[in-house]
Amino acid sequence: MTEPAVSSMPLPDGFGGPDPARFERGGQLESFLATVILGAQLDGMAQDEREPFVKAVTARLAEPVADSAILTTYLVSRLASESVTVILSGVGGDELFGGYRRYLGDSLMRYYAFVPGIVRKKWLPALLARIPQDRHSTWKDYARYAAAFVKSAELDPASRYMDYVTLFSPQVQQELLQRQSSEDSGASNPALATLQSHFSRCTDTDGLNRILYADLKSSLPDDLLAMTELGVPGERK
Repeated sequence: MTEPAVSSMPLPDGFGGPDPARFERGGQLESFLATVILGAQLDGMAQDEREPFVKAVTARLAEPVADSAILTTYLVSRLASESVTVILSGVGGDELFGGYRRYLGDSLMRYYAFVPGIVRKKWLPALLARIPQDRHSTWKDYARYAAAFVKSAELDPASRYMDYVTLFSPQVQQELLQRQSSEDSGASNPALATLQSHFSRCTDTDGLNRILYADLKSSLPDDLLAMTELGVPGERK
């Protein structure tokens, strides 16, 4: 690929590549993934089995895939391979037909722009910061969505959408990966630059169509479809 994939979670150089020392360099991150973030994906798997399983799956990768669903894809595919040879996947349907909740952000901005600036920039952020947020509770999950929307509402369309699909802040990424020194911590974000280029190439004036175009050029081929292909055990053609 000539452009960096737009990824919600950049992974360290060499992670999952042919270098036999890859797990030593990425061990801290793998342990974090296996014990914290991937808990929902690997629910039911013994704690001491999770990290070895993550290593076994990532060893198959030729490049980083920032989607934990590759683990469940691997498990489902391994189970299905016992009785069938072909599986039809619905991966990509949300990108084609606008199925994600994050796609509502552009439509909401049309109305949110009428809210007075002091309310948007000070009162609402302060209010939402006091409301509990939890994806496992319906109302607290709405509060989480509202806080994410308000936090990025003043950004340009590409940066706003990037904020929607980013799991870790740049500061947390740096702390986890330990890949940037203090001197280059202010360097530009290549993933954001790629996303901005896709937004600028799309000449459609409709904001949602620009988002769909960016996803079709970035996260769909570089993440979801790659994850689906690489997450299938056995021979791939």
